This record gives sequence, C-alpha cells and structure tokens, in this order.
Amino acid sequence: MESKVRITQLTFLAFYINGAAGSGRYSDITLDECYTALENGSIFTFLKSRLGRDFDDSILEDEQKKELIEEWEGLANVVDHSRKFCIDDGGLNLVVAYILESIQQRSR
Repeated sequence: MESKVRITQLTFLAFYINGAAGSGRYSDITLDECYTALENGSIFTFLKSRLGRDFDDSILEDEQKKELIEEWEGLANVVDHSRKFCIDDGGLNLVVAYILESIQQRSR
C-alpha cells in the first residue's frame, strides 16, 4: 500500500512539534503519555489538547492520521527509542523522532 502522507506534510508537523518542544512550556509531557495516546489511537487529539494553538494538524486528513498512527504504533512495538532515536526523556522528542523516521521511510 502506497503512503498517502507526503514528506511535506510530515515536515510541517515536525516544525510544530519541534517548536513546542523547544519552547520549554511542554517539558512535562512524558514518553509514557505519548505511548499511551499512541496505543489508544488518540495521539493527534492528545497533542491538540495539550499543545493548543502551538500544534496544527489540519494539513492531514483523518485517513492520513490513521496511517501515521498505525505506522508509529508499529515503531513503538519494535524500536528501542533510547538506542535508535537517542530519546531518553520527553514525549514531544519522541513524536519528532517518529516523524523523522516516517520521512526516512518515504525517502527510500
């Protein structure tokens, strides 16, 4: 199945998440919170509720969000985030790492 999510959409998301992480206002968002939201299929709803106007996912359609959730759930189940993504703390850092991995997968 060919991806319906474009690299430009992923970079758009990454800029928002990276900006929010860099602001320091969301350092309380944990890895566990992001994993739980991902497992529940609610990562985009979670990010919107926690980040408010500092996050915009309107560039994605619902089907594209579902595609990314499935892709990231797969990563969460098989990837050691500390080893592969160099993430030991910070939920938003983890989301950026997932976005970067999605970009890499689409660049092959």
